Amino acid sequence: MTIDSPAGSLTLDSVVEVRPLAYRCERDSWTVGSLETGEAVGLPEIAVTVLRALEQGETLGAAALQAARAHGEEPDVRGFAEQLSELGFVRLPGQGPFVPPQERGLALARLTPRQVSWAFRPASVAVCAGVILVVFGIVLAQRRLGLGYREFFASGYPGVSLCWSVAVVTVSALLHEFWHLAAARAAGIPARISLSTRLVFLAPQTAAPLIWLAPRSIRLRFYLAGMTSDLLLAAGCALVAAGCRSGTWPAALAGSATLMLLLGVLSQFAFCMRTDIYLVVQELLHCRNLFEDARDYIRYQTAGAVALARHAERPPDPTSDLPVQERAPVRIYSVLMALGTAALLALAAGWGIPITVVLIVRGVQEVLSAQPPRVLDGLATLVAEGGTQALLLHTLLVQRRRRRRAA
Repeated sequence: MTIDSPAGSLTLDSVVEVRPLAYRCERDSWTVGSLETGEAVGLPEIAVTVLRALEQGETLGAAALQAARAHGEEPDVRGFAEQLSELGFVRLPGQGPFVPPQERGLALARLTPRQVSWAFRPASVAVCAGVILVVFGIVLAQRRLGLGYREFFASGYPGVSLCWSVAVVTVSALLHEFWHLAAARAAGIPARISLSTRLVFLAPQTAAPLIWLAPRSIRLRFYLAGMTSDLLLAAGCALVAAGCRSGTWPAALAGSATLMLLLGVLSQFAFCMRTDIYLVVQELLHCRNLFEDARDYIRYQTAGAVALARHAERPPDPTSDLPVQERAPVRIYSVLMALGTAALLALAAGWGIPITVVLIVRGVQEVLSAQPPRVLDGLATLVAEGGTQALLLHTLLVQRRRRRRAA
């Protein structure tokens, strides 16, 4: 019996070529990754048995026989081989040579583990934590730092304040992602920085799929590196704001930067999206795909409600296939995910969109005023806000095209 594949036909006598792979087992769950492609995937133990047999040059039939002896059931090795081919882990008979992975984003290939590993040693981490705690303790005790909404405006000109906020967010985001990448690089794990979105919000991200092959301490270090960078920057800005005379430009700029940096840290706790805190929560709950599993559970509940209204058969619960210890966390998180997503979308519609429209309208009005200071401020507003929204739209369209190609 044969089955058709993009590469031709597979039989139980077929032999496939396997890329060099790395394996890690944690809590009876296997992660397999390719250092060449930077991709990793979770697999059951029976699939790992098949894959290791294929690495040794065994035929598909022989690999299935080994798995049947070890686990008491015979897997669909041909279907599994095709799935591995789609991941780029194996080359099927008749296929061309392994295709180099399409690289997207900034990798900083010249950055070596030796150059950044010092920053993640226990002593360095302790110093960073101490600096953050001491600085904010002193500044708050002296009450020299304001954190009200007025501190957001670094200037009486809206355009200047907006350009300053864009500059602060851009620099802090680049440093935030750099330290994520540096944490991965210190552990010898490939990573890339790219631009993405969370819901309808523009967000840079650092992808390091092989981080799942690292011990938990390394994974947590990777997740928290960006927020540590934000807090250190905020501490430095808070010192400047507290040390300068109130009402001066340096104090206003530093105070505004401190507020934006702390708001950025606070936004990481919106873990209904895949933020850094979400990844920490997922790690502490011992879940592998908390976001995806919760999304599937929400779809199941929605489909169940529709089926109930139509008196149709209810679909199967997707959490029943999860390990027992993951089922309750996924169901609880699905509620938080649904409520949080609704709240953030409402916030974007009722707060973000009106602010954007008002800023652009005011920018146009200032440009049309023909008064040089107002014209410059209006141009600054249009460039900063219009450029940000154009970049968001472009990123959304690019992601949509990629999803269509993948489908």
